[in-house]
Amino acid sequence: MLLRILFSVYRQYIKAFFIAKNGDYFLAGECLKGRISGAYRLHESDKELRLVGFKVIKRSLLKLFGPKFNLMNKAEGELVLIDEEPTESNQHRIDFIERVTKRKVKLYLAKEELMGYPLSAFERFLILTFICLHGLYIVPICFFSKNRVFYALSIYFAIESALGLLFVKRSGLKTVVFSNIYSQDSNINYLIYAGFGCKIIKNPSEDPLAFDNPILFSDELIICNPYQIEEIKIIKDIKVKSIIHGLPEQTSKYEGKYGDTFYPAKKEFVGYYSSGSWLRKQQSRYYFHLNIDCAYQEELLLLDLKKFIEVNPQYQIKIFQHPVEKDSQKNIDLTVNYFKSVLGNVPFVLNDVNLHTCLSFEECNTAISLLSGSSLYRLNFGYKSLFYVPNGSFPTFPYANTSLDAINIGKKPDFNTFLKSQLEMDEQTFFENHGLNKYKYKSINSHSGEIETINK
Repeated sequence: MLLRILFSVYRQYIKAFFIAKNGDYFLAGECLKGRISGAYRLHESDKELRLVGFKVIKRSLLKLFGPKFNLMNKAEGELVLIDEEPTESNQHRIDFIERVTKRKVKLYLAKEELMGYPLSAFERFLILTFICLHGLYIVPICFFSKNRVFYALSIYFAIESALGLLFVKRSGLKTVVFSNIYSQDSNINYLIYAGFGCKIIKNPSEDPLAFDNPILFSDELIICNPYQIEEIKIIKDIKVKSIIHGLPEQTSKYEGKYGDTFYPAKKEFVGYYSSGSWLRKQQSRYYFHLNIDCAYQEELLLLDLKKFIEVNPQYQIKIFQHPVEKDSQKNIDLTVNYFKSVLGNVPFVLNDVNLHTCLSFEECNTAISLLSGSSLYRLNFGYKSLFYVPNGSFPTFPYANTSLDAINIGKKPDFNTFLKSQLEMDEQTFFENHGLNKYKYKSINSHSGEIETINK
């Protein structure tokens, strides 16, 4: 069986990379060759290394003949879940998938552990041969191509596609759920698995699909918020047959506090939800999301907030730090100095570093972010939230005349006037005026698990 699967995977990767000039394989190849998400699996320094293909082959061999992992294979269930996360940290995702689909996960496959799962000596020999054959054309391409990182990563992806499918076929199950679908191989995997008779469900994050999934193939797609439904209708290369209504994946961490209780917000604070982009840029842990310099855009937001406070001193800025900004005392100190350098004499306070942003919604009146997922969770639980996306900065978020476009302060004629009006507005009026009641937890939860056919 593995030999047949490997041959099919090899053929389909070749088709996507080099042969297809249009259609689904062409689009899957575009993801393999250019989607920035997933490049985290290589170090920043690897991205200019001409011999990066050899490096990935070496790591693949170390995985193949390295530590062994046990399959998480339950006695009962209907689903296979394929995920990026290691097996020991998977329970929150399994719980989410089972909650939304109302079906049990029988088999869990962690992509980066696949080469350590039980395989016979002959199967390992076949994988070794495949690595060598795939490397024959990938290594020279990596040496000359500016997209060398993406070609090199395909060595990982092709092996993982084959091994994942092998374990799915062995399980006898036909419904496969893919999580963390921003990876470059997400769409080629849909084509490969569908070709072997599998039904595919994909689980995106709560982020807008346009960020990391403007090309998306699936039989069913778990929808985390109403905006994603609007995107499906707008983006032509999102091809799904039906959607499963669900809550954002991390909701279970916050609904215990906010699901049935609304805590009055502290009216004097304007919240700033930081993405830590300035620090990640300094530490080379940063990329220009959608080719946009997020650090620059966030600095523009801070400067607008500074001007607002200068003429509205009755309010204060409260900064909610990204995890990278508070993972050490050194980074906390750097963060304080950075915000002082941008805000100057305008005072600000930091939210308690021990509190998660999504467990601190009541700590500010209205929160503003560039494109933080925490802003969407904030809407889920009935707290006021704004996005800051000036004209010309992000071409695909929020789309014009969509629900989130109504709360994009970056496109309002006067930042100060709009912000002050939102701060003075109570939560009920905010949600009614902007048509956002459909984002609330109870509204979304009432439809969780419902399946809706998509006609495009």
